Amino acid sequence: MTNELKIGLLVVLALGALGWLSAKSGSFGLGQNGTPVREITAIFTDVNGINEGSKVKMAGVDIGQVDAVQLQSNGTAVLRLSVRRNVALPADVTAQISTNGLIGERFVALVPGPAGALGQAGSLAESQTMIPSAGTADVQAIGTDFAQVANDLKEMTTTLRTVLGTPENAEKLQQIIDGLASFSGNIGGSNQLMQNLEVTAANFAKISNDLAQGKGTLGQLISGGTGDGTAGGTDLAGAMGSLNDIGLAAKEIRDVMAKINEGQGTLGKLVNDPETAQKLNDTLDSFGALSQRIEQIRTEVAFEGNTYTNEAAGGGEFSLTLAPRPTRFYQLGVSADGFASQAGNVNDRANPYFGRDFGKETKYTAQFGHVFENAAGSGQDVALRVGLKNSTGGLGVDTFSQLPVVGNKVKLSADLYDIGGTHTPGSDSPRLDLTARTDIIGKTVYGVVGYDNVLNQEYGSPKVGVGVRFQDDDLKYLLGQAL
Repeated sequence: MTNELKIGLLVVLALGALGWLSAKSGSFGLGQNGTPVREITAIFTDVNGINEGSKVKMAGVDIGQVDAVQLQSNGTAVLRLSVRRNVALPADVTAQISTNGLIGERFVALVPGPAGALGQAGSLAESQTMIPSAGTADVQAIGTDFAQVANDLKEMTTTLRTVLGTPENAEKLQQIIDGLASFSGNIGGSNQLMQNLEVTAANFAKISNDLAQGKGTLGQLISGGTGDGTAGGTDLAGAMGSLNDIGLAAKEIRDVMAKINEGQGTLGKLVNDPETAQKLNDTLDSFGALSQRIEQIRTEVAFEGNTYTNEAAGGGEFSLTLAPRPTRFYQLGVSADGFASQAGNVNDRANPYFGRDFGKETKYTAQFGHVFENAAGSGQDVALRVGLKNSTGGLGVDTFSQLPVVGNKVKLSADLYDIGGTHTPGSDSPRLDLTARTDIIGKTVYGVVGYDNVLNQEYGSPKVGVGVRFQDDDLKYLLGQAL
């Protein structure tokens, strides 16, 4: 068995192990591990931050994922969800877009209704594939509600100033006070009324005396006694002390409200100063916008290994893709070149590549990419990449096609780099690689076919390989914490 065959077998075994670990960790996606799923749709007016592959949760537990996001002609969006069939859904369940914390991933939450929360709603019928939506719960909605409350408080204080601050209203208040004084004088001039008041005062004095002695239910409550005239710990003086405390507390509340109305303190400025309220609103809007920008970042990590059928060599690559928006992405990568490895292998001087200059074994990639949607009116999206490719300047083009029989989506890529042939001995031609990738196990394990170094007759060769990719949201959240 040659060294090249051993290396190829090692790469295949390593990729198989990575695929198995991805399957065990759940990165194959819902339904790929044999769990039956059911499809459910929900219509939203705003699905910002939700993409294909976003999680579906109930009570904080992952139960599915978003399979597709489709925009309708009326401006609403339809989310197609895959939910594990073994999860019991209440008949009154609704869908809501939620966020983990202030800066966390956005997901679709399935929320039971009032009857479902009590276990009295029954189960969602198998024939029902659409459920109602309950809108979005996020920091922007909270900020909007807080701003509305601040505006309402401001309008209330403005109305009070208008009512109490004009001469006309001041005159009306004086008339009310004069009327009360006149009414009091009339009461003092009525002998019969005064007699009735004296009787009432005597009765009230008797009631007060009974309460002080702890008589009756109310007397026992005040004195803490048993109704026999003895005090059981708390007497009338204690009750009056509590009433005095309540009076002092009420006075303090009035003083605080007066200071707020005058614009004193932070709350007073918030209510009375439009500039302070606007600054708070702007801060909440900026915080919400930052949270949404971080949530929209999509990260993908991929491992790929290839072998060249016409050459006794192969290659491997690790890549990281960061997509802050649907039409922009950044690609970073590290690749190991089998040609360069064998060229520097002093233990195998007989191999055909020994002593030749294929560059350093480890090469680096750093490219900026932009997606041109519906390029040239063709209905096809085309991505253009520019930057560093395998430690040399280069550019690449990506697009998607569909296999005619099985219907699998295929990613077609062309990379042009190493313009002067620096890493290809005896060649002045640039390096052109053509590659096609398609999923073979879920969206995690994919196959690779193509032609490497098309413009070089000596080293050009067809290639086959396999790769493993998965979404890694931890990088996105680390970026959010750094910001």
